[in-house]
Order: sequence, then C-alpha cells, then structure tokens
Amino acid sequence: MKKVISFGVIIINCAFLLLASAGAAAGSGLSNQLSAKSPALEALLNAAPASSQISVIVTLKDQLNPASVGGRNRAERQKNLIKGLKNKANSAQVVLQALLSTRRGQNLVKNFTPLWIQNAIAVTANSDVINEIARLPLVQSIVPETTFQAPAKPAVSPATAVETNIGLINSPALWSMGYQGQGVVIGSLDTGVDYTHPDLAASWRGGTNSWYDPNGQHSTEPTDLNGHGTWTMGVTVGGSASGSAIGVAPQARWIAAKIFNDSGTTTSSVVHLSYQWMLDPDGNPDTADGPNIINNSWAFGATGCNLEFEPDLAALVAAGILPVFAAGNYGPLDNSSTSPANNPSAFSVGAINNTGTVSTDSSRGPTNCGGSSRSFPSVVAPGVNILTTDLYGFYYTASGTSLAAPHVSGGAALLFNAFPDAAVAQIEQALTSTAYDLGPVGVDNSYGNGRINLLAAYNYLINISNQPTPTQTSPITPTIDPTQLPTATPSPTITASPIPTATSTPVPTMTPTATPTKTSVPTPTRTPLPTTTVVPTPTRTPVPTLTPTPTPAPGLIFSDDFESGSLGKWSAANTDGGRLSVTVAAAFMGSAGMQANITNTTPIYVSDTSPKAENIYHARFSFSPHGVKLGTNTIQDIFVGLAGNGAILFSVQLKYSGGNYQVRVLLRNNSGTNLTSNWSKITNGYQAIEIAWSAASTSNGKTGYINLWLNGKQVQTITGVANGSYRLEEVRLGPSNGLHSSTSGIEYFDSFVSNRTNYIGV
Repeated sequence: MKKVISFGVIIINCAFLLLASAGAAAGSGLSNQLSAKSPALEALLNAAPASSQISVIVTLKDQLNPASVGGRNRAERQKNLIKGLKNKANSAQVVLQALLSTRRGQNLVKNFTPLWIQNAIAVTANSDVINEIARLPLVQSIVPETTFQAPAKPAVSPATAVETNIGLINSPALWSMGYQGQGVVIGSLDTGVDYTHPDLAASWRGGTNSWYDPNGQHSTEPTDLNGHGTWTMGVTVGGSASGSAIGVAPQARWIAAKIFNDSGTTTSSVVHLSYQWMLDPDGNPDTADGPNIINNSWAFGATGCNLEFEPDLAALVAAGILPVFAAGNYGPLDNSSTSPANNPSAFSVGAINNTGTVSTDSSRGPTNCGGSSRSFPSVVAPGVNILTTDLYGFYYTASGTSLAAPHVSGGAALLFNAFPDAAVAQIEQALTSTAYDLGPVGVDNSYGNGRINLLAAYNYLINISNQPTPTQTSPITPTIDPTQLPTATPSPTITASPIPTATSTPVPTMTPTATPTKTSVPTPTRTPLPTTTVVPTPTRTPVPTLTPTPTPAPGLIFSDDFESGSLGKWSAANTDGGRLSVTVAAAFMGSAGMQANITNTTPIYVSDTSPKAENIYHARFSFSPHGVKLGTNTIQDIFVGLAGNGAILFSVQLKYSGGNYQVRVLLRNNSGTNLTSNWSKITNGYQAIEIAWSAASTSNGKTGYINLWLNGKQVQTITGVANGSYRLEEVRLGPSNGLHSSTSGIEYFDSFVSNRTNYIGV
C-alpha cells in the first residue's frame, strides 16, 4: 500500500513539474493563458486586496459532449451520461485538485468543490492562486462566483373566484382521458417547498433522493421560508383542497432543490450543484431517479446573455429532462430577455392574462444568446391572478412569469404521462407547433409561438406516433370545462420585484375551504407503441407511446439517428467548413439531429453510397424547415437519389409559397424528363417524410413510380413511368440543389432510415 501511495505522489509531483515547465516555456503565450479569466474577474482581482479570498468557477477545456452519449432508452442514456460526466471530471480534474489541495494546506485556498455536471470546480482562493490556475493549459475559463436574490414577497390583491388558467391551456381535456401526470416527476429549483400543505403533501416523492438543500440549512425535509417555491409548485401539481383544481398535473410527483438560503440569496456554484443533484439525485447512475421536467422560476436578476448554466442545461436535455424557465419580469420593451431563460437549451415561458393579453412585465425577445435561433419566449401561459398554494396551508393569488412557467411544466408532465418515451425535443415541438397564436400573426417577441394548448399538443404527438386517440375514461372530480369557465374579475396588479422573475399580486386566502372528496382517476394501461411496422397501417393500441428510435424495416440499407454526435456514419459529408453539423437543437428523436446552416449557395449534404444498383428504394427521415427563408419561386432539393453517372433519379423538393412550406417529389424517366407531383403543405416544425421509388421492371416498361408520405399518410404519387434503365447508387440528405442567394436560415434533419422493400412508417 505504501508503494502505491508513493507512486501516486510521484505522478502528481511530476504533473506539477510538467505544468510549471509548460508555463515557463510558454513565454509569449502567457497572455493567452491569462485570457481564461473573464473581464469581470480581472476587474475583481485588480480591486481586491492581495490577501482577500475570491470565489470563482473554474471550467476545464476537456469537456464531454452530452449529445454524443447514446442508449437504448431514456434510463440507459441517463445512466451512460451520468457515468460519462463523472468519469470525465474524475480524470480531467486530478492535477488541478491536487494543486488546490496543496495550496489549501498553505492557507491560500479556503475551499473547493468539484462540479462534474460540466467539468468545473468552484474555488475560493486568493488572487495569486487564481492567477496560477489561469496559467494552466487545461483551464478553459474562470468567472467570478455570482450571487443573486430570491424573489421578493409579492403584495396583496383580491382573489379570483374561479380559476380560468387551468381551462385556458386545455388541461381538463387530458384529465378526462386519465392523464393527470401519473408516473411523471417534476423537479423544482426555487426557495424550497412547504411539503405539509394539503395540496402538496401527497405528491412529494419522498425519500433521501427527493429533497436537496445545498446550503445545508434544512437537510432532512422540504422547507420553504419564503413562499415562492410553494407558489410555483402549487400551479404545477396542486390538488383540489381549496375547493377547485389549482394544479395542472395533480397526480405527478415532485422533488426539489432549495437553491436560495434562508437569507434569500444563492450563488452560481449552489445552482450548479443543484442541477448536478437533479441529474442523479441518489448518487447512483444505475438508478434512473431524475425528474422528467425541472421548473425554474428564477433568473440572474438582469437582462442580457449569460451562458454559465448552458452546459448544465444541455446535459439535462441529453438525459431526457426538460428545463422550463420563467421568461422574466423585465418587459414591456423588446430585448428584455434574461438568463438562463434565453440560453439555447432552455424552454422559456412568458405570461399572459386570462383574456390572452401579454403581461406588461413579461420579458420580450428577440435574443441570440448562445447563437440560439429559437424564439423568445418559446410560448406563453397564464400568469396573472393565479390562485396557488402558500405557506401554512393558505392560498395566494399571484402574478408573473414565475406563475406562467409552472403551467408549462405541469402541461409537459401530462404529455410525458401519455407518451412516456417522448424525447424532450418532441415535447417542445408539440408545445410550440400547436400553440394558439396571439398578437401579430406568427411567432413574435411578446407571445413567442403563442399560448400552449395541451389537447392540440397531445393530438400532435398522436399524429407523429401514428396512433389513434385512446378511449376516454371517466373525468375527474371536480371537472373544469374550459368552454364554461367565466372570465376572471380583473384585479389590481402590483409590479413584480425584478429579481428574479418575482411573482406579484399574491393574496392569502386566510380560511381554506373544505376539501372535497376526491374521486380516484383511472390510470390508463400503457401498451407500448409497436416498433416500426412493415405495412402502411400500424397496429392500433389503446394508449399512445412514442418509441424514440423505430426499428428499421427488413432489407435495411442504412440508418443514422445522429446520436453518435457526428456525421461519421455517412459515406461522405459536404459541410462547407462546418455549416452542416450534429447539434442538440436539431434533435427530434433522441438527443441530437443534423443542422444545416444556410448562409450561401454552396450545397451542404451528407451522402450514402450503400445503395448498390437498387431498383427499389424506400427512405424515411424527419425534417423541419425551422423558419428558413426561401427566395421567391426558389425550389430546393432536400433529399435526392442519384445514378452512378450522377444523374438525379428522384428528389424531395421544398418551397415556400402562400405563407406555407410545401414539399413535392420529382421523378426522372428514361428520356431524361423530370416529372413532378403536386405540392403538399408541411408545418414549420418536424414531420416524417417518406418516399418509395421504383424503377420499371423492364427497360422500356412503364411500371416505375414514386410515392410520398407525410407523417405516415400518403399524399402524392407518380405512377406509370418508363424509367427501367436506371439503378440507384447514391442518396444525399440536406440542401444539395436549388440554393439561391436569397436563401438563409437553418434546417433540421433527423432519424434517417432506408431499406429495399417495405414501407417504413413514422
């Protein structure tokens, strides 16, 4: 044992010597290493006395790409991701942790905490040590520890007699089908939760993996001395103890991390630790006990772009966890978005009143924080005069985007209940693509994609899963019919405290009404969606369940779901310097997809040369125009099939006309003439596109054809074509032809599969 320990010491000492020599040899490169320090940190170091201790977050260069971690299902991907992140941090931080331990022994470092969720370390040390760390080649960045305030306690206004917010987003429609959030877990990062409240007690998951206080003040049971976390949780999972249903997903379970201490402040390292805990609550990667959704009704406390938590959020999304954020209360001007809500991996929610008008304080877009191309806010939800739970068994009526976000968190819980295998990107797409448009026509900076509509989102997921609506079960008690809810009586609204996304106008209902008898809700039996069938009509099951990665049909030629994190499975990739890449943002099935960034007329595509003189070919892929700008009368090829001499035998073409994206198929005959089908409208979101191409059975025969399916429905066909002299040798996916100088924007592709014989399906 002594020999092993001595050997370890020798390794660490050698590492120090190597780092020291590297720093000395760098010479002129020293300034490059110093650039790891942010400008804010440089200013802090210059102003601080030499002996003072400064808290920072040190991020290392060696990072794991969460999108590159795969698995057969959500639980396996989560396990693999947690293990991968922990292994990366354990191996990459050895030298730095050894240095910090040595300096701590010299009283130069007060403390340090490893953060495996993004391979970083929270350090409190004097300026000499921080400068020493900044010179290490393994360090990517050093930023000051950020401290921000918990939401202030809102003022009082009259309570609303009947809650219209639940009906406005169509929650009761899903309740009536038996979906109330059963089996779904919602996490909260907030001021804590009063778990003794009669509307919240039964839904706490319980156990040591369901409560976390990183400040160490209330380690054993959920506690909330502020009230804000109890308010947001009531909207998410609250029951009917008030005499009416106040929560969107009353049978979901909740867990919570109390990021704000009892004095009402928190730090960035505490938030990192809390996200880390949410990813692996029990510390065992082999148990999938993380939540499906995390509600975040807080912000840094100022408008602008701060990407400190983006790596944490990207890891959560890769693990199948949806991070929902309040957009912030910094409106009404444009460009008033806040972080982390405006980060690329966050799903942001603005606030509207019960008549559909955006709240004055609700933060507005646009934003390009982190290069994100998504709208801000993503959607809006009710956030004015919302009845919810308060401390000590009471109730409040509160306003702000902090109350709007839990509507989306609860709504996502209902969708995950109905579709347990849905990917985060699918839930987001369902919510945005089916939102009820408010304000100016189309996506805008105040309402984003519009007000969420849970029934429409459910039907969207039904459509892409190619399943029928299940037989309805008896509705819950009490039942709220959204068409019969009276309009709420307007109440005076007090402007919310701007830090962070604070709610306003809360009202305590001092005497809770009697608790009605609750009727148990039948839980629908989930029958897993069958793997991809080999005939156009899929087997029907009573409850829809998405299967993220369909099993390819027989006669497989090639498939790629891009979960590898690269384009390496394809025969070739024309990326034009990286404009074609695999990103988390492009994911439809799983955690990654292919993104085509169109900035010029150079074609960008991936090529598969697996086809070998094929006379029959089927292919299916998911495609989203994602708001790409197409020039007038411009027709773009997004998928093509080629003969050995490079002639295009068929293609799927895209155009924008009459306010809609449209697709059609092209088919080449023996004489070189291109035949085209009619155009079919598609959405601005993801859809499954499938083609079946066949050469005629003889050289001069007229039995060639091409068929086009959209989301499992055949929409176009060209038949009776003489094309028997051709054989397929190559296919290309991506914008490969028809690019015009007026074309710009991003297109998304995912879930490609091809075979020789059969319909593939969605």
